[in-house]
Amino acid sequence: MIGVFCQRDPETEQPIRADLYDIGVYAKVLKLLTLPNGNVTAIIQGLGRIKLLELLKYKPFLVGHVEMAPEIEP
Repeated sequence: MIGVFCQRDPETEQPIRADLYDIGVYAKVLKLLTLPNGNVTAIIQGLGRIKLLELLKYKPFLVGHVEMAPEIEP
């Protein structure tokens, strides 16, 4: 499982807590694809909403503390 949060400004190379939205999703990685140019693309399946409480680690990737967020019914 991974947590996925959108950045407020996609041009930011090294985001900090303030650069991320509070609500994201937890997801399962279904497949990893290596493209001809060497980039890696992930196909994921979102499973539910989570709220980002704090970031604990920034390198080599972001690690944070999250909690479940209520689903919003249409």
